[in-house]
Amino acid sequence: DSSLLFQLGEQLVAKPSIALAELVKNSYDADATNVTVIMLKVDKVGGTLIIEDNGHGMTFNEIKNLWMRIATTEKRKNLVSRIYCRSLTGAKGIGRFASRRLGNKLIIESIANLPNGTKEKVTSEFDWGKKFLPGEDLVNIPISFTREVVPDKDQPGVRLTISNARDAWSPEDIVNLKRDLLSLQSPFP
Repeated sequence: DSSLLFQLGEQLVAKPSIALAELVKNSYDADATNVTVIMLKVDKVGGTLIIEDNGHGMTFNEIKNLWMRIATTEKRKNLVSRIYCRSLTGAKGIGRFASRRLGNKLIIESIANLPNGTKEKVTSEFDWGKKFLPGEDLVNIPISFTREVVPDKDQPGVRLTISNARDAWSPEDIVNLKRDLLSLQSPFP
């Protein structure tokens, strides 16, 4: 039931700063060396949050079978990240639904290397407020997406655009976000 996403995204993750930090953790697990958080007009409800990373990205199958599934066994099978062998954060898959806590709409753009040597860009849209209504069976909700082969020069990574923010961010919220993000940094090189 779609209300499960409400429980996981909006009620389990209490503060917007924690929800945003959870999304940065996903970038860490994807071996990103750089994560950029852009906040547009977030001083009032309805703003936009953008989280961009230079990690390995996700293929269409990874988005479908891992990113959009709750509590997969993937992080129990693979305890470290692909490139830098970082210990993976989280295991329940709740962090990805933090995007629902942050805003009413998510657009995910991911560029990843395919096994055949090409690069694929997947763009998908999740309209939490219009499609994911309580009582809807999740498997019956259509998700729009596009897939395209992109030039080799395009770098892997993920860009999450969360629009129609549910909360206004105060200066105190930004300080909390900084604190939550600093707690993610490993003291080891």
